[in-house]
Amino acid sequence: MSGPKTLFGIETSRVVSWLILLATASFLLTLRAESMGEESVYALMSYEMHMGGKWLTPVMYGQPYWRPPLFNWLITALSDGIGWSHMLLAARLVTLLATLGTAALAYWIARLHDMPRADARLAALIFLSFTYTLFWYGWISYSDALFGLFVVLAIAAGLSALATRRHAWLALVVLALAGGFLTKALTVYVFYGLAMLVAVTRGRHWRFALRWPSLAWHALALLLPLLWFTLLGRHNPQQGGMIGDIMHRALREQGARSYLLGVAGFAVDLFKMLLPMSAVLAAAAVLDIRGRRRWPALLDDPSATLLGMVALNTLPYLLAPTHNVRYVYPLSALLAVLMARIAARSEALRRGAIVGAGLFIALKVAMSAWWFPMYQHRWRDFGHVARDILRQTHGRALYIDDVTFAGVAVAARIVELHPGRVPLQAPRGGDKGYLIAYGPQPGWPTLVHRYRFGNTPLVLLCNLASCAAPATQRP
Repeated sequence: MSGPKTLFGIETSRVVSWLILLATASFLLTLRAESMGEESVYALMSYEMHMGGKWLTPVMYGQPYWRPPLFNWLITALSDGIGWSHMLLAARLVTLLATLGTAALAYWIARLHDMPRADARLAALIFLSFTYTLFWYGWISYSDALFGLFVVLAIAAGLSALATRRHAWLALVVLALAGGFLTKALTVYVFYGLAMLVAVTRGRHWRFALRWPSLAWHALALLLPLLWFTLLGRHNPQQGGMIGDIMHRALREQGARSYLLGVAGFAVDLFKMLLPMSAVLAAAAVLDIRGRRRWPALLDDPSATLLGMVALNTLPYLLAPTHNVRYVYPLSALLAVLMARIAARSEALRRGAIVGAGLFIALKVAMSAWWFPMYQHRWRDFGHVARDILRQTHGRALYIDDVTFAGVAVAARIVELHPGRVPLQAPRGGDKGYLIAYGPQPGWPTLVHRYRFGNTPLVLLCNLASCAAPATQRP
């Protein structure tokens, strides 16, 4: 009997566990970084909801937003605990917990497919080391990680119901679908429905799936959005916004050449999203001279089921004219299980997966310690700009009309510097004071200060007679 598998003289299962801990630590290192992209939006909206007491509809600059509010509720709960001066940190903690929860669900799904514990841990590691998880959606405060958690939770609970033939698991499915819908989009139902269609068809579970308890639980899940929209009332923007978003993306006109280029770009972005494991598998396919005989054997029946779930859920995004790989990010946990299952059939692939994950995690740690602080100090010092604006406005009325990443990030930093202040609002006709904007605005004649974040400008304007006006440029 062969001994335990080792890598550099250490048991591979122990290496995998250590790398999972290191990946978790790498997320912690970036939690206090300056705002990335437009991630301050959710923190800022949560603050406005909290101050205005409007809990059913997110609000930004005083205007209702069409996304549902679950992410905002969780940010509010954490911010109330650790203080609103750390609201961006609270938002990122929600994302981080969702990411770690999704890694645990990848482990669960792997175990449901009869994978040993060591291989199931490898699935969790592969998910945590994916480019989009490790460097972007796994820690920044976008809603994608939380939405992905609920998508994968619904699928995992549905698979558990099929595996155990217990309808009680479907109660968790209902909660997960409700969570996904209240986080971001109605497409949580599509992800779950298509995945279960593949699982039920390949496993011949139709008799279980069509029994009345299963139908009743799923009918309840479908009823929840209708109940939510009824609760909101006729004039709330969420119903029209959520349905309109899907229709706009699906029906947008696009030429054949543009469509084909979009599909090609989607494939390239998917490869990048799944690095380093996509590169490991691609290299194995190229270097293995016996690939034509070996690779079909690697796709056993459970692997084919997982591949079918991913492929069927990816198809709508390939058919639609908007090809953004971000929309299939919730499938990355299923892909991690599939890739771990393939890697487990070959010791060389297993070692390649572990080494690739380790290299990417080490790169993330190095970037967290050096590149992030340098980049943000030079081009994303939103805190300095927020303090400068507060100094120049001298407590006078301050408004905002800037929805770029720079404007939102500065507005959020102003709140964090003075939690409890009235949220910044968009100006109305006749308002007097100072205005944060992305450029000159009618009715605000005086340029007090000009800032720049890379190629993105931000200006402080004034329409008071007492405005001191030399226009200055902050590098």
